[in-house]
Amino acid sequence: RLCERSDLFFSHKFDPFIKVSAHPKLPRNRSKVSIPIIIMLFFSNNWSPLVIATVWTTLLGVVAQSVAGQDACTLSDPLFLDANGALTLQQVKNTNEGTFTMRIKYTGGHAWIGIGVNLDGRPKMTPVQSVIGRLEPSGSSTSVWKYRLASDDTDASGVVRLNDDLQSDLQSATFVQDFDETTQEEISILEFTHPLQDNAGAMSVTDNSVWVFAVGNADNAWTGKHKISGSFQLPLTDNCVSQGGSNNAGTDSSTGTDTGSTTGGNTGGGTNTGTGGVVVVGGGDSEDESDDESYEYSSYAESEDEDGSANSISSNGFVVIDAQNESEKLFLAHGICMAIAWGIFAPLAIGASFARKLSCLDRNANWLKFHLWANVLVVLLTTVGFALAVAAVNKDGEEEHFTENSHTKAGLVVFLFVIVQAITGYFRPAAAKPKPASTETEKDNNTAGDGSDLAGVEEQAPPKLEKTNIRFAWEIGHRMLALIILGLAWYNCTTGIELQIEDFGNGNEEAALRLWMGVFWGVTATLSGAFLVMGIVQRMQ
Repeated sequence: RLCERSDLFFSHKFDPFIKVSAHPKLPRNRSKVSIPIIIMLFFSNNWSPLVIATVWTTLLGVVAQSVAGQDACTLSDPLFLDANGALTLQQVKNTNEGTFTMRIKYTGGHAWIGIGVNLDGRPKMTPVQSVIGRLEPSGSSTSVWKYRLASDDTDASGVVRLNDDLQSDLQSATFVQDFDETTQEEISILEFTHPLQDNAGAMSVTDNSVWVFAVGNADNAWTGKHKISGSFQLPLTDNCVSQGGSNNAGTDSSTGTDTGSTTGGNTGGGTNTGTGGVVVVGGGDSEDESDDESYEYSSYAESEDEDGSANSISSNGFVVIDAQNESEKLFLAHGICMAIAWGIFAPLAIGASFARKLSCLDRNANWLKFHLWANVLVVLLTTVGFALAVAAVNKDGEEEHFTENSHTKAGLVVFLFVIVQAITGYFRPAAAKPKPASTETEKDNNTAGDGSDLAGVEEQAPPKLEKTNIRFAWEIGHRMLALIILGLAWYNCTTGIELQIEDFGNGNEEAALRLWMGVFWGVTATLSGAFLVMGIVQRMQ
């Protein structure tokens, strides 16, 4: 009878040692007992009953000892990693085995899924050691491998797969893409088991680890901006029970649920060396907790870290780190300041100087007052915007400034040049010195209307002003530097809009880029063009 049931012993349909409500992981030591049992199936007919009884008793003891030495672990209830509920995480920690298991489910299409630990403990995509499940470029199979994220470039050039010798501690790794008949949606599921401390010693999982996750674009696109991304802190649930019946930690007896049937799809794995215990998705005898909203975003309480950033904390210790959102707000404020400074006030300041002979500007030297105060606003807004950008980079945890791309380098140059322009403008040389006045006596032989003789009256011509050489050089340098700063600032406003939409877009980046580019350049070109035309016409007249 045991021979007849031996095939079921190694299938997902039958397991005499644990209660199953979904699909359990098989004992990792099954290979140690499978070969002797296969030999028994082929040769036991030629053995005496005593030999058969002795061998079977020994084999059953080995099997019982193998399974009894393992822990039955139950995954936690799903945690919602995004506000729309499309991405969920289930996890469990096996303290006895020194491993943890994660199951990430994306309901929203077929896309790669990755999750890992930031090695610097920051809510950033780099440097991160992660596990990524994806569809292979051939499209015929899926794979799960460990990667090192050296940069977050959208071309995925910074995503480097670790060497094969560093993949060995990745256990029972699967990536499945199916169609959920219940929700009528495509789903992607990544599941794996990994040591709390990896073989290389690079990644150490603790209660304070900062986890970073991401989901790729639709149709398994490997490159491009993440569809979903974020970071969190979470003490992993130690919900494992040994075969003797004792709980590792006795801290959590919740069970997870995963409803909905799936059909089709493909499964693959980079490595699959067995688990550090029997992991059950769902199941158990605990009460139904499907209505528990402790993991919902709407039930989060707000707190503040030492750096002042707001975090969302659920009752189970799940902390959504909002540092990325904080930096997004800072970068947005930075962009608004710079757009107003260089899209509105800078054109007004330069335009007032260029079209100074207009009657409204020429009267009482109004152009100079307008030019001065518009430039004061440019300097103030640029300084504030610069400070906001530095604060945003610090919020992201970057150690180096002005090295990431041409936008940051040009921004530094603009800020320094603006300070120089403001100082030299305030301490400018004197405008000009008067020439010696010339007088001439004009004798008019004509007679005025009243018959009086105007002969011999001296008329003094207005004094002529002569620019000094230093003033002349200053004016040339002042104007040239102004044009250089304006060109760099306009370049940075353009690239800044692109970066803001690329980094923090909501999925419709192309339309947003056209909209904000149109708004900025529409206002800037209108102001600049109007003053340019008025100045040229005034000079022609």
